[in-house]
This record gives sequence, C-alpha cells and structure tokens, in this order.
Amino acid sequence: MEYQGKGFTEAVESSRRVRVELPRVEESPEQRRARGERAAMLEINKLAAAFFRATLADPQRGAPGRAYLARRGTSDEIAARFQPGYAPAEWRARRSPRARGPRPELRSGSGSSRAGPRAGSTIASASGWCAR
Repeated sequence: MEYQGKGFTEAVESSRRVRVELPRVEESPEQRRARGERAAMLEINKLAAAFFRATLADPQRGAPGRAYLARRGTSDEIAARFQPGYAPAEWRARRSPRARGPRPELRSGSGSSRAGPRAGSTIASASGWCAR
C-alpha cells in the first residue's frame, strides 16, 4: 500500500529519520488469527486467479474466453491491466491439485467455493476450487 507515493517501509524509515515515535500495538490472539485467515484467503484468490488466467491462455479450453474478449474489443493493454481469466464450463476442469490445501472454511470464506451436493464436497463458485 502506498501513501503519498511512499510504501509502508519507506514511510516507517522516514518517520524514524524525523524521530516520530510509532506506537506499538499488541495484537490479541483473535486479531492474529483473523490476520492469518485474511492472508490465507488472499493466497487462495491469487492461486484461483492464476488458474483462470492459465485456462484463458490454454489453446483449447481458453478459446471461448478469448473469442468473447475479442468480440468485446478488449485490447492487449486492458487485458494486461485487468488480467482476465476464463472459467471452463466443464465441472471437472475446475479441479486443482491444490484443492485440498486450504481449509474448506477458508475457501468458502474467500468466496471461492460453496458446499457441494455430496457430503464433504465443495464446488467452485468463482475461483476454480473443488474437492471431494
């Protein structure tokens, strides 16, 4: 995150140079847990975005997505900026080797999956995560 063109580390270093004391804030166990879960959800979303970008780039599976973007007139510049992906229509293509990695409550909390029709299953909603 930047503020006035400075990153966090640069801002802290600047504060030290002018001898500004930054208060130390002790995190409660609940705050640490919440921060850890947020980091895990961000990682899940990053992996899901990579999956969808790779699917869009795939010569066969990504063809419908690329055709759609072409029909919409999406330029290479816009595609590079927003990094679109493609969700394949077939359910099994959404399976990922990392699907068993994140805990189910983190996957659903990140918006990346929902409960599946079978007991113990999850289905990708927008990010490609599926597990049995």
